[in-house]
Amino acid sequence: MDQPLILEIKGNSLDDGPGIRSVVFFKGCPISCIWCHNPESKNPYSELSYDASKCINCGECQKVCTINAIAGYKTIDIDRKKCNLCFACVDVCPSKALTRVGFSMSVNEITERVLKDKEFYNVSGGGVTLSGGEPTMFPVFIGQLLSKLKENKIHTLLETCGQFKLSLIKKHILPFIDLIYYDLKLIDSDRHRKYCGVSNHNILGNFKSLYGLSQKMDFILIPRTPLIPDITDTEE
Repeated sequence: MDQPLILEIKGNSLDDGPGIRSVVFFKGCPISCIWCHNPESKNPYSELSYDASKCINCGECQKVCTINAIAGYKTIDIDRKKCNLCFACVDVCPSKALTRVGFSMSVNEITERVLKDKEFYNVSGGGVTLSGGEPTMFPVFIGQLLSKLKENKIHTLLETCGQFKLSLIKKHILPFIDLIYYDLKLIDSDRHRKYCGVSNHNILGNFKSLYGLSQKMDFILIPRTPLIPDITDTEE
């Protein structure tokens, strides 16, 4: 799998690295943290989102659904097993209660979009952050994007959970990256599996290898741990 979907491109970010940044959120993640703040980014395919607070009960979505996957009156009910993700309902929803989550963009399209804010990067020491989801699920695509950004002298940052194949990261990503934020969510393997869905054996091994590589190559590696009450934020 190396053709990602984009969840969102967020400009003027001050929370995802140094300076003013654009953050490209990719869809798809190989782990499943119970506290995930971007749960819509977990699956690597497009999804249909419904915000009941925006629904005006116009019924237009039901009219265009040819397979009758949408029912209800004051609030709609979507039969997720029946829905074929044609997104016809999204096209007719006047209040944007129904939206498509995940869309395709080429490397050139992403580059063109983030270059619009290059002046902000230059004056603030900012750049572009690749986040998710998990960008390293798409190493070839990410490498091509990072290469384009470096051609334009843009500072690059990767946010990763560390669950990747190291050889692909070394080949496609490390030559073009300036800074890596590396999440070490839990050190205990059993607790990591309990709360994140997978063992952290590969994650810890990759971190050790990247640390060694960072001493030889021109990138900075910064470990991070999310503070989750009673899970990662404990007296221990």
